[in-house]
Amino acid sequence: MKEIPYLGKWILILIPMSALVGAAIAFFIWTLKLATAYRIEHPWLLFLLPLIGIVIVWSYRTFSKDAEKGNNLIMD
Repeated sequence: MKEIPYLGKWILILIPMSALVGAAIAFFIWTLKLATAYRIEHPWLLFLLPLIGIVIVWSYRTFSKDAEKGNNLIMD
């Protein structure tokens, strides 16, 4: 009988949390469908991926020189 209040507390916590997580997942799936539909309608975007990759690598190497120190600190 002592477990009933404990169980009730966790049920009251988990129901809103599960609703929020479910809503976040539904939003992600909805935006994923939108992005996929956009990509299918514009197939030329596929050819921009290597260029975007080069821009990302260049910006990481140019603007985040201190990030390597942080990564090493995490590993230590």
